[in-house]
Amino acid sequence: MIKVTKRNALSAALLVVIAVALILLGFIAKDWTRASFTDFYLLTQSGQAQDYPQQLTVGKTSTLIIGIVNHEGKEATYRVEASIDGVMLGKSEQINLPDNEKYQQPFTITPISLGADRQLDFLLYKDGHEGVYRSLFLRIDVLP
Repeated sequence: MIKVTKRNALSAALLVVIAVALILLGFIAKDWTRASFTDFYLLTQSGQAQDYPQQLTVGKTSTLIIGIVNHEGKEATYRVEASIDGVMLGKSEQINLPDNEKYQQPFTITPISLGADRQLDFLLYKDGHEGVYRSLFLRIDVLP
């Protein structure tokens, strides 16, 4: 017969507490190691992340490549809009991306007004997130 002593009871309780703490730590560590985020980037038509256009022409179509990589841990739906000074120049259709998948497609814009040192915004929206989810911009001159 096992004799139950105060020391044995405390040792057993301590083992239970340690086991529960390790299990909880495992759940917490799992959540910490998986950050949810989306990559959003622009490339030139040659596929480079450099030498972006600094000048565009009013009424002339220009194309950049937009890239989105979903690291959200689940499928996500996105859309992209481009604007200068709040005036929309182009928008994408809905983009459905499974987790860890990449979308990279040409995106066409056509400036409609002149101006020096204008901000060309690319705004990424994600379903389930209120407002702009990610944003990028280029400083450009729009010429006649």
